[in-house]
Amino acid sequence: MWIALKDKFGGTSTTKLRRLTIKFDTYRKRQNHDMRQHLREMSNMIRELKSAGHTLTDEQQIQAVIRSLPNSWENMKINMTHNDNIKTFDDISRHVELEDERLEAAKASGQLYMAESSKRKTKGFKRKGKNGNFQKGNS
Repeated sequence: MWIALKDKFGGTSTTKLRRLTIKFDTYRKRQNHDMRQHLREMSNMIRELKSAGHTLTDEQQIQAVIRSLPNSWENMKINMTHNDNIKTFDDISRHVELEDERLEAAKASGQLYMAESSKRKTKGFKRKGKNGNFQKGNS
């Protein structure tokens, strides 16, 4: 009787452990989450699994983070898989956050460049004249 009560109310049931494991194994980064939120969510799942009696190895944690990244990160996923310097969850988190910051900076500078290049130039050749030759603008 005590074991049944413990399983139902106080302990971790097999069903709960399976649910946590499946959630962790199938978790993918959500589009509406930034990378820090994503890594925080994964860290929370690791903590929940540990408190339920299922401690993941460092390698399992690393592979889960790599697996959870978007398809657009395919090259980075390959690099991180073969990087011998990544040994813990903190290591992979640091690498992922740095890459995310680099991508955001590149995107921001790309948008800036696009905005700059779309400015209308006020000097130079603008249109053809009556005889088909270009005329210099006066603005």
